[in-house]
Amino acid sequence: MNTNSHNGSKSVADREKLFRVWQSTQNISKACRESGLSRSTFYYWHRRFQEGGFPALAEERSRAPKNPRRIEPELETLIVELRNNNPNWGKSRITRVIKERQPHASVSPNTVRRVLHDAGMWQGR
Repeated sequence: MNTNSHNGSKSVADREKLFRVWQSTQNISKACRESGLSRSTFYYWHRRFQEGGFPALAEERSRAPKNPRRIEPELETLIVELRNNNPNWGKSRITRVIKERQPHASVSPNTVRRVLHDAGMWQGR
């Protein structure tokens, strides 16, 4: 039995075989057995197959966010201003100051680093 995950680690040909057998038999267990793929793989790809047929089995969809969550532009401006006015402050200090000034603001030190990096004000990793 296949122990690979459903995320596309098997080939498109394997997925096509899975759905060809399933179409002809309407038996998920048999289709999985003959294609060497798991039931979880069948269910993972089933909706796409129903929507797009065999061509949809070739499409690998990225799980990466299409629009990464960003903070409000005002907070980005504040981060840059704080760093300009206090060049020795790091991401943790800037985060603390923002939380003191705006307790409702949700900003992590890594977000501060990203903002400073994007502004060309952060060297390193």
